[in-house]
Amino acid sequence: TAGGGGGEQRARQRDERLPPLAAADQDELIDLRGVMELSPMSVLPATPLERVHRHFRSMGLRHLFVTDKRNQLVGVITRKDLLPQVLEEAAEDAHARLAPCRDRW
Repeated sequence: TAGGGGGEQRARQRDERLPPLAAADQDELIDLRGVMELSPMSVLPATPLERVHRHFRSMGLRHLFVTDKRNQLVGVITRKDLLPQVLEEAAEDAHARLAPCRDRW
């Protein structure tokens, strides 16, 4: 996994912001920090599709996180999202949503 001291420090800071667990829930707690990716690959919403596709192909990704400029998660792209028929449907949906905007210009 990636991430060094900075990632661990951020994880601890997030832990401090969480509400305390009830005593009964303490036994159910599993610490996943040892197996999770603290610095996962991500792209911005405006990242070109070609670059997204290249990341999936070159790194063998299954999922790619989409974050805003503040590094807040806004979505997840999966391999399935890059299938030709899914991309075509998404393009048609986007075109339909933009059509009313173009009429106003």
